[in-house]
Amino acid sequence: MPSARRGRFWWPKGRGGQALVEFALVLPILLLLLLAVTDFGRAFWTLQVITNSSREGARVGVLAGVSSGQVTTTVNNYLQTAGMDQAATVTVTGVDGAVTGDSTTVAVSYPFQSLTGSFIPGWGGRDPLEPDDRDASRVRRHV
Repeated sequence: MPSARRGRFWWPKGRGGQALVEFALVLPILLLLLLAVTDFGRAFWTLQVITNSSREGARVGVLAGVSSGQVTTTVNNYLQTAGMDQAATVTVTGVDGAVTGDSTTVAVSYPFQSLTGSFIPGWGGRDPLEPDDRDASRVRRHV
C-alpha cells in the first residue's frame, strides 16, 4: 500500500480521517465521564461542608446562654463562608433551656443539583449519593 509522509509519521493514504472519526465517537463518552467525576466531587464536597456546618452549630449550641437562633446563624455563616448561596434548612433541638447532660441536635439539609442532569442512569438529575437533599446531623451533650 503506498504511503505519504505527513509530519513525522508515515500514514497510509486515505487513513487520515479514521482517527478523527474515532475521536468523534469517543469524545462524548469522555466528556460525560469527566462531568460525572466532577459531579461526584461536588456532591462529596457539599456533604463535607454541611457536615462541618452542623458540627460547628452543635459546638456553639452546647455553650451556656446560647439560643437556637444563634446556632442557626452560626450554621448559615459557615455555609456562606464556604460559598453555598442557596438556603439551607437548619433544625436545632435541645438548645433552649438545656441543662448539664442534655443533648443538642443540629440537622442541616441543603439542596443539591447535579451537573449531568439525567444523562447518567440512576442519578435522575439529583445527588448521586442520596435520593433527596444532602443532610447531616450532629449531637452534642451539655457540660
